[in-house]
Amino acid sequence: METRERKRRRMSFTTVGGSSILTIFAVLMFVVFALLSLSTATANANLTRKSTDAMTNYYKADTEAEGILARLRAGEIPDGVKYYKAETTKHGVKRIVADGIGYVDWDAFATYSCSIDENQDLMCEVLLRFGSGEEAGYQIVRWQKTYTAEWKPDETIPVFDPDRESLPGTVTIDE
Repeated sequence: METRERKRRRMSFTTVGGSSILTIFAVLMFVVFALLSLSTATANANLTRKSTDAMTNYYKADTEAEGILARLRAGEIPDGVKYYKAETTKHGVKRIVADGIGYVDWDAFATYSCSIDENQDLMCEVLLRFGSGEEAGYQIVRWQKTYTAEWKPDETIPVFDPDRESLPGTVTIDE
């Protein structure tokens, strides 16, 4: 009779041990998935914040550029704006020559920029026609976000150099 009780105890211990291992494994898996979910949520929150900040900065610069355009259309020349006035030829044609580009039949050309952040500007170029009614107007030539920080090339990657006889990372064996 004693041997039966020992077998029963041994079986019950093995059964309890296996289920405990499965329970511990399941809990560890839940902890791992919880940590992965937490890191994903944190990364998404950071990306959302950066995206929101970038959009807010862009639209602040866009609003400033629109304000400058409104002042230009009213005939005012704000500080920091390069302004080119049209010259009329002897044949009565209005012509603007700005930065090597010629525009015909416009009264003025203006170029300016508004800062988005420390690395980007909103570059604006606008043609203006003054007058009343349908004669007055403007045309946006350029309204572009540009990168203004100094460009630093990545020189850590070995690239083929035609002056060298072999490719980077290869060894030449002399016979």
